[in-house]
Amino acid sequence: MPVPNALVAGSSSLCPSGLNPVPNAAWDTATGVTPWYTNCSSSTEKYSVTYNGNGSTGGTVPVDSNGTYSSGASVTVSGVGTLTRAGYTFAGWNTTHNGSGTSYAPAAIFAIELINVTLYAQWTPIAAPTYTLTYNGNGNTGGNVPNDGNTYASGATETVLSNSGGLVRTGFNFTGWNLAANGSSTNFTPGAGIPIGQSNVTLYAQWTPIAALTYTVTYHSNGNTGGNVPNDGNTYANGATATVLSNSGGLVRTGFNFTGWNLAADGSSTNFTPGAGIPIGQSNVTLYAQWTTIINVPATYTSIPTLSNWGFLILACLMVLIGLKPLRRLSE
Repeated sequence: MPVPNALVAGSSSLCPSGLNPVPNAAWDTATGVTPWYTNCSSSTEKYSVTYNGNGSTGGTVPVDSNGTYSSGASVTVSGVGTLTRAGYTFAGWNTTHNGSGTSYAPAAIFAIELINVTLYAQWTPIAAPTYTLTYNGNGNTGGNVPNDGNTYASGATETVLSNSGGLVRTGFNFTGWNLAANGSSTNFTPGAGIPIGQSNVTLYAQWTPIAALTYTVTYHSNGNTGGNVPNDGNTYANGATATVLSNSGGLVRTGFNFTGWNLAADGSSTNFTPGAGIPIGQSNVTLYAQWTTIINVPATYTSIPTLSNWGFLILACLMVLIGLKPLRRLSE
């Protein structure tokens, strides 16, 4: 191809007869003078612009509706159209597949030169979405929730944290974590694995009420020889008052009378009679049966010997001692 003469701004006389001057847009922009001519071409040569999906997984590559261009003609770069690539976003076009050539955004304009042009789609990987695992104290009155500062991809399994922040709730025991505040979903204990789906996860502290301590009242027979102690099957909270039971089981002890109950087996503490109230403290209570010895009183004489009978008896004894024969009673 003939080589043009020295470049002259605004002139087309540089190209030999029969050849058309080829504008150079870059020079025009740089100098502010138009047109500059860098090449000469035959008026019959045409050039194409082709688009390449460059790894696309869906849609079709755009087709340039102009078909072909004469050298120096302006080309408007197409958009992505329906072209897609799974896991990527479209990032424009480039004259090389690896993006090392000239990049063009959709709707950009460039002048075609003496060569067919292929524009390759450029793709940027879509960052996989990540999700968080958050802990909620769910009514705690003290301490802090553990903090998991990581993010997780869908399908990952994360280890559930312990109550490392010392969460507490007055009147309750901490029992673990649940996906629902009211405990209606899945429970997770510290150290368990929790699968991560496609959303952030919140684990709620779970609390079980602390049962109030209760105490019993027990009865002890304390040496009985028969009968049974009464049974109080109730339990009592600290500060309650229990009613002392009677000797309903018929406790007996040979030689003794039942007299009530006492907090000490030897009767050295507080006495309680049946029906009395006994205050409940912070321990179980035992009431011991109390017994009093029965005193046996000799039977009362029903008759007293007469003096005459006693006198006769004494006299008879004396007479025997002195060798005399006892006299007959005057009444014989």
